[in-house]
Amino acid sequence: MVLRALLLFILVGVTPYLTFSQQFRLIEEEDHPHYGKLVITGISEQTSEFESIASSSQAWSQSFQVFTGTTPPSMGQPPLLGTHSFESGELLFQPRFPFELDQDYCLQFIYGGDTITGNFRALTSVEVEIPEVTSISPTDQIVPANVLRWYVHFSTPMRRDHPYRYIHLLNATGDTIKNAFFPAEPPLWDVQGERLTLLFDPGRIKRGLDNHEAWGLALQPGQSYKLVVNQSMSSFRGHPLSRSYERNFNTIEVDRESPKIKNWKITAPTVQTKDPLTVTFDEPMDKEQLPGWITLSRGTKVVAGEVVLISDNQWVFEPEAIWEFGTYHLNLNVLMEDLAGNSLRKA
Repeated sequence: MVLRALLLFILVGVTPYLTFSQQFRLIEEEDHPHYGKLVITGISEQTSEFESIASSSQAWSQSFQVFTGTTPPSMGQPPLLGTHSFESGELLFQPRFPFELDQDYCLQFIYGGDTITGNFRALTSVEVEIPEVTSISPTDQIVPANVLRWYVHFSTPMRRDHPYRYIHLLNATGDTIKNAFFPAEPPLWDVQGERLTLLFDPGRIKRGLDNHEAWGLALQPGQSYKLVVNQSMSSFRGHPLSRSYERNFNTIEVDRESPKIKNWKITAPTVQTKDPLTVTFDEPMDKEQLPGWITLSRGTKVVAGEVVLISDNQWVFEPEAIWEFGTYHLNLNVLMEDLAGNSLRKA
């Protein structure tokens, strides 16, 4: 799908080095080599200013900065994170996270001893891709009352600001449980903006801390709860969810013990086959952490293959080549955790 956008620019303070022949443009054509980047074209390379900064991406980042809002801040607000480069007369800025609709941006370009400012907003008529919640984990219906994290997966990149206003935790009578989640800033999104980690306030979970003593656990054992993602939560292009989503679950007693590896069940494959290797845990684990934290080796070599299933209770691996007779080693990162945040190393 080709994305096309119309950008509105207001430029002031134009200097002889930067005239109206220069253009600011957000590249939104997916087949363009600079897709997703903000580009300044027409910069003269025949100046001492250019020679002093052209070889350093850090110098470009100090010369060309982008902020949220309509005007550059006087102090305090940091610029957007991203990378700068200069190619064939074009200064490129690639934001770490995509530019969002319904968000004003401003830019500041210090060049030739003068400061150029401008602001823009992406206005698009692209084909609408309605976002959806694809999964919420843990997937088990029953979780310990001191469960540490929830993960909400979306079908498209989402707006990253203020997600907590759209997500609510309700008890069995429909009342909202306040101050359940830690309001991390910035919110705990993955790089793609498609997975949000909801962290229960550790201060309410860990005994001896003020929040635990004042409010206790957000969840109580033996109760029913509902996690609700409101339909008004929108993608980074401004489209709301197709519907609201609910995740019902029940709680059991708190879990303050490390997983017991001795109680894990390993179903070994048959030699000279490509049967899967299955590891069944003694309790539900935080499956979002498992990729890369469990590996298989033979001697000093990692066994090539594919993890075909990661659930709260199982890890299933299919080898690339047939199993050979001999000893294999299952390597576990000691930091891997169960649902309550108890690691293999300590509770």
